[in-house]
Amino acid sequence: MVNSRKELVCWFNGLGIKIDRIEDLGKGTSICLLLSQIHPSFPTSFLRNPTNEYEYLKNMKIIQAFFIQNKIEMYFPIDRLIKCKLQDNLEVAQKLYKHYIKVVGCGKVDSNRGDSNRIDKYKGDSTPINSTPTNSTPTNSTPTNSTPTNSTPTNSTPINSTPIFDRSSSRKEIIENLRQSHEDIFLQDSDKLRQLEEENTRLKETISLKDLEILKIKNVLGDLASAKEVLRGLEENRDFYFKKLVEIEKYLLEKEALPEDLKNTLFEILYRKSE
Repeated sequence: MVNSRKELVCWFNGLGIKIDRIEDLGKGTSICLLLSQIHPSFPTSFLRNPTNEYEYLKNMKIIQAFFIQNKIEMYFPIDRLIKCKLQDNLEVAQKLYKHYIKVVGCGKVDSNRGDSNRIDKYKGDSTPINSTPTNSTPTNSTPTNSTPTNSTPTNSTPINSTPIFDRSSSRKEIIENLRQSHEDIFLQDSDKLRQLEEENTRLKETISLKDLEILKIKNVLGDLASAKEVLRGLEENRDFYFKKLVEIEKYLLEKEALPEDLKNTLFEILYRKSE
């Protein structure tokens, strides 16, 4: 049976477990209170008023350990539940409802199981409530015999009643929730796409400016390479003529037969500075 979130919220409140929305199950406290009604052996060490995901996780680990210890197989992704999102907590709420019906039966609270006392104890109320007239019985019966005894009165209070669930309406609500989620995702994706397009435009403009700068740098590098080639040619010519001068000077020094006046004139011509 598929149950809508509104019906499940009503069901939890009918059991004396106050929640405003299904997402509140992600804190773990409401689930612990429900399991304490179903299983009196459930630990009492959970946090009653958790304020952050770290404390939510503590409660969820207590629940998960209890499931493992009692071999209860149930969809229970604690890492996603503590985010307090609708879809995962709704699925867990539906599983918990089925588990409650399976164990307790008929969706009604068994007064002899000590459920109400346990809830008030968790909330800090030290006054026992099993003295109220609505649940009084002539004799103390065992838990197995108390369920049909308390289901016979016609003037039962809302705490002992379970709403009738409509498969069609709950399915429509789930579809509507999924549609709304898809629309939200589409809007988020549209905004991201628009931002990416704007960023792409800015990058194109930046790339165009960088391309112009790179082109200018390439032109400068080309001019520099040409200047280096010219300089290399000039250096080669300089070295060539300097070697010629050295050879001529060596020749004149070795020829002793040449007149000194002629040598001096030639040296003067060779080493004459430009005016």
